[in-house]
Amino acid sequence: MKRYDALLLTCAVAFATCLISCAGAPQQATKLSPETAQSEMKLRSIALTEEEFTRRALDGDLAAVRLFVAAGMRTDARNVKGETPLVLAAEKNHTRVAAALLDGGADPNTGDALGDTPLIYASRNDSFETLNLLLDRKADVSVANKRGVTALMAPPWKDDARITQTLLDRGAAIDAQDKDGLTALHWAAIIKLPRVVETLLARGADPNKRNVVNGTALMVAAAQGQTPIMEMLLAKGADPTLKDKEGKTALAWARAQKQSAAIQLLEKSPAK
Repeated sequence: MKRYDALLLTCAVAFATCLISCAGAPQQATKLSPETAQSEMKLRSIALTEEEFTRRALDGDLAAVRLFVAAGMRTDARNVKGETPLVLAAEKNHTRVAAALLDGGADPNTGDALGDTPLIYASRNDSFETLNLLLDRKADVSVANKRGVTALMAPPWKDDARITQTLLDRGAAIDAQDKDGLTALHWAAIIKLPRVVETLLARGADPNKRNVVNGTALMVAAAQGQTPIMEMLLAKGADPTLKDKEGKTALAWARAQKQSAAIQLLEKSPAK
């Protein structure tokens, strides 16, 4: 009896060890054949269409996205708006979905109908984790959309400089201009993002860069009455005497828009 009890104890220990080992071991994803994936999709009532593929990516449906990839659906599929699964995953910060698409061959530099790349979507929507994934998977920070806008020129609408800092660390050209001559600094002033402005200036952005109508970031900030941004720009050498193609200075723009605080600040400037 003692020998039988000892045997039971040994088996129990071995079984428990196996459970712990198996639980701690990384699970290997089973690679499905296209036929098996398509059959599974039918069972789940998932239509094998590009529109459905993009919708599932937007929803963050990782299981469905993996089935689409396994079934042989092109990862550069597009919905009626011209959006790909990867740009939609980037928009919503569905990092695991984005990784599955990239593993399936998605190009991190392919944009939507307007040329907005997954990196631009990630930047604009503050999808920080997905942005880092894309950069690690060879997304090009210099790729611009049809308007010449790069990811650096498309900062998040909320004032968070993490993405700006990351893109600069990965080699984004700080004074690159879009087709309207706007730089990342112009865009940060337009969208009213003081932390992003501060980061760009600290990293060496030119405060006097002109757009196609010779407008500067200081003029933009003055017209909007953004005195904190104006103070940062002036402290970094923004020239308030510069004129745009209409002959207006930053002070003239502040007066035209009746921005009293901006007017007072510029009137006190030594080089008004």
